[in-house]
Amino acid sequence: MDIKKITKAAKKDGKAGLLLARIYNEGVGVAQSDVKGLKLAIKASKTNPEACNFVAYSYLQGYGVPVSLKKAEEYYLKGVKAEDGLAEYSLGIMYSSGILGKNGRKKENIADEYFDKAKAKNNCYSLFQEGMRLELESKRILNDPSATDSKSYAILLQKDAIRKFAQSAKGGCQNAQLALAIKYIKGDGIRADYDKAWGFLNKIDDNLLPMASYCKGYMYDLGLGVDQDYWKAYQYFLQAHKADVVQATVALGVCALSGFGCDQDYPTAIAYFKEAAEHHNPIAMYYIGLMCAEGLGMDVDLAKAEKYLMSAAEAGYTPAYFQLGKLCDKTIHSDNNKPDKCFEYYSKAVEAGYDEAKAGLANCYLTGAGVAQDNDKAYREMSELAQQGNDNAMYVLGNWYLEGQCGLAQDVDTAIKFYMQSAEAGNARATSILYKIYEEGLAGIDKDPVKAFEWKVNLGKCGDSKVYFDLAKAYESGIKGIVEADGEMAAYWYAKCTRESEVKEQREKSANRLSKFAKDIDGNWDFKEVVARRDKAKLKELKKNKGKKAKVDTDEVAEA
Repeated sequence: MDIKKITKAAKKDGKAGLLLARIYNEGVGVAQSDVKGLKLAIKASKTNPEACNFVAYSYLQGYGVPVSLKKAEEYYLKGVKAEDGLAEYSLGIMYSSGILGKNGRKKENIADEYFDKAKAKNNCYSLFQEGMRLELESKRILNDPSATDSKSYAILLQKDAIRKFAQSAKGGCQNAQLALAIKYIKGDGIRADYDKAWGFLNKIDDNLLPMASYCKGYMYDLGLGVDQDYWKAYQYFLQAHKADVVQATVALGVCALSGFGCDQDYPTAIAYFKEAAEHHNPIAMYYIGLMCAEGLGMDVDLAKAEKYLMSAAEAGYTPAYFQLGKLCDKTIHSDNNKPDKCFEYYSKAVEAGYDEAKAGLANCYLTGAGVAQDNDKAYREMSELAQQGNDNAMYVLGNWYLEGQCGLAQDVDTAIKFYMQSAEAGNARATSILYKIYEEGLAGIDKDPVKAFEWKVNLGKCGDSKVYFDLAKAYESGIKGIVEADGEMAAYWYAKCTRESEVKEQREKSANRLSKFAKDIDGNWDFKEVVARRDKAKLKELKKNKGKKAKVDTDEVAEA
């Protein structure tokens, strides 16, 4: 790109002038400057109607100039006068949303007039607006139990909306490209396709539609179509947050709460959640409620927790009902026993489709908390949850059969079957009890050192650091009839113990063994690589931390 040639052409050509304005606005090959970009766009708008839209949007967002709705309207009207479809569509949006109305009052008649003008030109923006109308009508029918229209008709409307979005996106409408990207991510009315979603997101100017940055962060956070990378996800969330995307603010709170992509920091998490809660975001209220209940970054305050969780539930975030049930559950909060409320909240959560609450409901039936005691109903709720693949429900059923609870006859074989299913799904408690059964010969089962060691390894894989050192010693020297010596596996568990054990003595012994172990086998061994080969999750963490360090170093250089 030859900046000098474009600058020269911009003196006479409005199209070149708008291109130069965008170059400065985005900082492509030049120092970024919203002010210079705006000045160039104002000059270009005298001969290029498209530049009017650029200037109007700059006044609307405050790019290089104080926000001025009057100036934004003035420049959009200049575009309308030149028969520009985007200007017509933009004014329609402003009037329909109440941005230009007194006290936020919407002017639907004026908005429809501008939308009709844009639609008559069959431009990509009017196609997007028509797609949105069809999409909203479809959602209304699907979400309203009393709607007289058939569900099949709603699905047809949704398909028509997707076609409109596709036509609009092909014409370059970034709103439509974003709408399609979100649909491909969620599989909403269309088969999920992360590659197509990523393709649409990369066509979008993140400065124009910052929600695209949030979507990219979401995909990196979950590893949808891209390698999971918490650090990259955090950076995209941060970018979207700076542009006031509330979902990104919530995501940053979750990052700070969990330590994904950044350092774990409860006060920072609370600050982000409170910022989002001011915009009435129910998920932010939900997380504040959780932190109050668990005393994360603050003293435990169950009254405040209930207040925030209730606000989240009433705003439509159904998992909040489950947490409200837990607040009133004496098995979890013995000092806040409210059996009637406990049963009510668990029931509401289940009715709303939050199946995990079936475990709480089952416990209410088992103990008679807020409802008549009923073993059959308790077993039914827990069994249904287990059939859906819930590992905790499988674990509880294992306990019931092992101990003969819930009106069941003691059945060790069935108990072990449920423990096995739960452990295979990654449940650490089920894995631990299977290890103890075969290690100690519990519940009438004979001791089995081979099976016990297998479950001990699985327990280590579940993250139980208490077994790391024993596993390392076992692999270092081998145990006759149980496990053969394996230097690489010994190094792996010693390294994990050195890094993760909660017992200082074990960490020190493991570090000492690692250094001697390396000399015995090969003084040049890189135990980080050994561990990474055996533990892909830790390899990703190493890469993530390298990225974080590189970013920190870059920031320090920039500040210097």
